[in-house]
Amino acid sequence: MNDSPASALDIGACLNDAIEVYKRNWIVLAVCALLFDLLTTFTLGILAGPLIAGWCHLTLKAFAHPDRRAEVGDLFSAMHPFGRRVGLFFAYAFLTILSFLCLVIPVFITTTFFFYAFLLSYDRDLGVVDSLKKSFRVVQQRGFGPHLLLNVILLALTLAPLAMAPFSLLIGIFLLPLAILIETAAYIRVVRQDQGSLAGVLGPAS
Repeated sequence: MNDSPASALDIGACLNDAIEVYKRNWIVLAVCALLFDLLTTFTLGILAGPLIAGWCHLTLKAFAHPDRRAEVGDLFSAMHPFGRRVGLFFAYAFLTILSFLCLVIPVFITTTFFFYAFLLSYDRDLGVVDSLKKSFRVVQQRGFGPHLLLNVILLALTLAPLAMAPFSLLIGIFLLPLAILIETAAYIRVVRQDQGSLAGVLGPAS
């Protein structure tokens, strides 16, 4: 990944960054995706939030240390604070469902503004409300349009397997990690590599 800070979202660069990490770790990523799907389903979504935080840890670590392989254990390394992880997932899910009930278009708007909520919660140790609010402000400041386009791409990647039965699960475990890596690449470029212009939005890192 290019270490130069990026103030705006570069979708092409995010795709390239994600593919490089994916090629080095695709087997582990597929196993993690399978575990994520199974555990999230069997726990009725209770473990979804903690496991998403695990994805954040895994992917950020993979980008930061390209010389190391990702590990399945990383998926379970960010379970705590458990209540906050669970709360963020269900708050996000509630807002998404509420938007869907209003019509399809508001769903894209909602999920785009909350694009970085889980990564901000993990990376900067934020609570549920702060994660959602600061994600909203980052997307607002960095450009809603590019984030909307990237969000649509990621939704297509994650939802496409549903139309490919009976191979949905098999295809999904390979596409889900790629979508998560692309989102993490965007976070790194927009937030982590920011030169200070987001200081008023994010405040000091925890």
